[in-house]
Parts: sequence; structure tokens; C-alpha cells
Amino acid sequence: MPRANIVASEAWRAEFAAERLSDEAQRERWIQVWTLVVTICAGLFIMIHNTPYSHVVVLDEETGGAQVSPVNRFIWIGLTLMSLPILYARRTTLIETLKSQWLLLVLYAWFSCTVLWSLDPSAASRRLFLYILNLVIAIAVVRGFDTPARLHRGFAIACSIITLIDFFSWILLPGSITQTEIGLAVIHNHKNQLGLVMMFSCLVIGPYFFAQKTSLGRWYWGCNFLAAFALLHASKSKTSEGIVVAALALTPLLMLLLKARIQSIMAVLGAIVMIPFVGALFWLVYAMSMGQDPFAPFAGITFTQRTDVWAFVISEIAKRPFTGSGFGSFWDINPLLQPSLQGDLWFGSPALANEAHNGYLDLFVTTGIFGLIGSLAVLFGWIGRSQAVLRRTLISTDPAEQDQWPEAVMLALFPLLIFVHNFMESSYFTANQTFGSLILFIGVCIDLNHARGRSAARAISGPFYENHQKPRHHAYL
Repeated sequence: MPRANIVASEAWRAEFAAERLSDEAQRERWIQVWTLVVTICAGLFIMIHNTPYSHVVVLDEETGGAQVSPVNRFIWIGLTLMSLPILYARRTTLIETLKSQWLLLVLYAWFSCTVLWSLDPSAASRRLFLYILNLVIAIAVVRGFDTPARLHRGFAIACSIITLIDFFSWILLPGSITQTEIGLAVIHNHKNQLGLVMMFSCLVIGPYFFAQKTSLGRWYWGCNFLAAFALLHASKSKTSEGIVVAALALTPLLMLLLKARIQSIMAVLGAIVMIPFVGALFWLVYAMSMGQDPFAPFAGITFTQRTDVWAFVISEIAKRPFTGSGFGSFWDINPLLQPSLQGDLWFGSPALANEAHNGYLDLFVTTGIFGLIGSLAVLFGWIGRSQAVLRRTLISTDPAEQDQWPEAVMLALFPLLIFVHNFMESSYFTANQTFGSLILFIGVCIDLNHARGRSAARAISGPFYENHQKPRHHAYL
């Protein structure tokens, strides 16, 4: 073949390769943009729900229970359909994704089994179906983005939008529309819901503020954080506000601790675990030596009458300790079947209580001991892996990796927040709950990052890799 033809052929191949790379880059940009759209839409719906500015529980006239709106499931189905193009674009990575989620999928399988013997199979199957859709959307969003930094940005934009809506509604609309007798609710259906959303917004926007490179960006996100905290305080949601204040105070200490040697970290963790036990032992010895009842100081503590609900739920757990009453099949079900409506209980009405105000008790009573143990195993796994991710970011000597600590902080704090929050509220693995949905996005992201760390030596393609040969050098990817 003449040399001129060879040169022409090589030039054609080079031009073809360049066009292919350009097409792939354009395709990737569209995937990123569409994933961002889905993230913002899902985030806004999760935080607002389908009844904006409605602050009362609407009861069904026929059943007496909380009214079930079909709009909710239609929106979730719509968001799932929006996610399908992302899943198709990332189809080559789905097997890897499912492997990284094996424990979560086993837990979902157990949840599905509990529907078979649930108190209200219709309610249980409906809520499990919606929670499966939540997981599908979470996997699509996390896989759609090429870095967790983009996931962080998507959540930050959604939180900024909802914060601005709430803040200006609070300022401009009459008090009867935004206020309730027990606190500010604004666009949300309850003041505690506003507290949850603003707590999440503070958790997302706070680290995102430090990721800004310009003074304008820091000014904008700083104002967003202050607005979110003001709304949180106005909601009078003490649990959420206390968690945010504790996070602001303890996060720098956590980051400092994670920079230390492993031996120092283990020593501090051991001290944290042992101090309450040692304190309780000293108090018991002191009270007995003084002839006092060691439980007397706690006799009047009800945690805003939560202890009555806890005692009732524990009595129901004793009836079905292994099987539970079925996923999502204990509160807000058919009134003829709902246990809290069968006795003369002050919290029996759905308007007063539709949860145990303790996520672990709710998991125990609905999914049994196996569901509780599996849920705790998943949560502790997310906590451990996210802390390891943050530690690797903090001790890295690569400036590019060090710059990514804001996203790592968000990933590390949210599972801890879920763990603490569910001692007083129910949100963990609870369908149609703000944190019940958001934890899937964060958890899937943590698991995929962990799976990448285990398979970094293999050359595979996907959104979490720079190319087919070399993994992207992100400390927590």
C-alpha cells in the first residue's frame, strides 16, 4: 500500500476516534444533566410531599384512618420512569451495583416476606412497592453521577430551593398559612417535617459552603445555611435543632480524631462506650449507699409522652417478636386492624400518633427481630465505611483528594444523624418519610464507593472511573 494511502488511513482513523470521543463526552454531559434534574425533582418531592401548605391530618370518612392519596404513588412512579434512561445508560455497571448492595437486597427480601403475614397486606405491599421505587431511583441517581461531589451539588441545589421557598413563605404569607399552634410548618405538613428538612439542609449546605471557590458562592451558600437554621429554630423541633447544634460542635472534633492514628481512634471509641457504663455504675453505688432509689430521677421523664407509646409498642412486639406485623403494617392501616385503635389509648388517633417515635421499635414491631438486626447491620456498615472514607480523605497527601472533604463529611454525618435521630423519631427504613428515602441515596453512594475501593485494581468502565484503564483518583470513590 502506498505511503500516502497509509497516512490517509491513519488520519481517517484518528478523526473517527476523535469524533467518537466527542460523541461519548456529549452523551456523558447529557447523562450528568439529566441525573441532576432527577435528583432535584426527587429531592424536592421527598422534602415537600404531595400536600404542600396542608397542616392537618385528613381522615377518611369511611374508615376513620388517615386518608391515602394516590397522587403520592403516581409521582414516585413518574420519578422512576425518569430514572430509567439513566439506568439504561449505566446498564454495564448494574451487576457491580447489585453486588455492592447485597446486604440491603437481602433485607428487602425479608421485608417482602413479612408482607405475607402482615396485619394489612394491602398497606404493606403498597408501601413496600414505593420503597422499592425509592431504591431504584437512588441507584440510578448515584450511578448517573460520575462523582459524589455531583450528588452533593444536586442535593445542595434542592435544599437551596426548598429553603428559599420556606423562608420567603414565612416572611410573605399570612401566619395562618405557614404557622401552626405548635410551631412553624410553612410548606410542610407538620412543624417536625420542617425541622427534618432544615436539619438535612444544614447538613448538606454547611459542607457545601466550604467547597466554594469564589466569594459570591460562599456568600450565597452562607446565607442559605443561616436561613435554614433560622427556619429550623422557628419550627420548634427540638430534636432536630439539638442534632444540628451537636453536629456543628462535634464535626471539627470528629475530623481531628479521624486524622489520628488507629490506636488513638480505638481508644477514644472505647472511652465513649465505657463512660456511660462507668457513670451508671458509680451512680448506682452512690444511690444505694445513700439509701435512695437509683431510678427516682428518671421517674418523671416521659420524653414528651413518648414513653406511653414505647410501652404500647413493646407490648405488641412481645406478641410477634420474630415475624413482626409486616413492613409498614402497624400505623395508618385499616382502622379495624390497627392495634393502637383497638384499645382506649390517648394516642390512638392518627392525628396524634402514627409512629412509635423510635425507629428501632417501629422496625422491631413491623419486621421482627430479623428485620431489626439486618437494619442495624446495614446502618452500622454505612457508618463504618463512611467514616473510613472521610479518614482517607483527611489523611491523603494528594491535594485533589483533600479538596473533596466536604462531600466526605456529608456522607459521614448523615448515617450518624439517622442513628441518633431514630431514638426519638421514626425515619429509618420507613416508607414515605423524608429520611427514610434520603438514607437510600446516601447509603447506596457509600456502598458503591466501598466496592470501588475493593476492586480498584481491576480495569472496569463506569461512571465512577475516569477511563477503561485507570481508576479516577478520588479518595472516597
